[in-house]
Amino acid sequence: MSDMLTLCEEIILLTISDEGKLLRDPTTLATKSAVAGACLIDLALQNRIDNDLQNLFVVDLAPTNERHLDRALASLAQNGQKLTLDSAVSCVLQIAEDLYELAFKRLIERGIVEPKDQILLWVIKSRRYLQADDAAQNAAKQKILDVLLSKNIPTPADVALIALAYDYNILKLFMADREIERLMDRIIDVARLDISLHAMRRMSLAIQAQLAAVYISPIM
Repeated sequence: MSDMLTLCEEIILLTISDEGKLLRDPTTLATKSAVAGACLIDLALQNRIDNDLQNLFVVDLAPTNERHLDRALASLAQNGQKLTLDSAVSCVLQIAEDLYELAFKRLIERGIVEPKDQILLWVIKSRRYLQADDAAQNAAKQKILDVLLSKNIPTPADVALIALAYDYNILKLFMADREIERLMDRIIDVARLDISLHAMRRMSLAIQAQLAAVYISPIM
């Protein structure tokens, strides 16, 4: 298994408070949608799937060695090598709770979080997940803030992390509304940076289109 966190794992970390409380119920449609979208983008970034504006293609069935991603890939493959975006989204959304559980267990295995007295305690040990500020408790949060507060060009994975965090209202869990409003132009600019992710973000929007409850208008 890889030492690098997947996008899905980072999204889950963003929904845990510094005190170790879950800020989002894993069973809600919004959380499941964020997890499903993250897993699909993870698979795309690892070249297991590809897509155009209408269809998703399973192009490589080789294991990713991450159980949540392999579960999502297997579910897609069971429905064929070519799926419409809507059917692909529906397929992964249906197993999103399982994907969340598998990804969360992976975070525990990594030693990043641990259950204790029914809360989660941060035990981030590796500087690999921290940015310049060694005092930062949450590397995923710090990564987002570093990108938004600078003019640096982020990686495709960082673009996807910020786009998903905005689309599913996760930024509000650790940023004040006024700060999000102040940085809105930068957020939108970052989400548009990587052309290769535009189709993936269309997939994320396809998830939202299937939901009756959407927290916030997506980035266009």
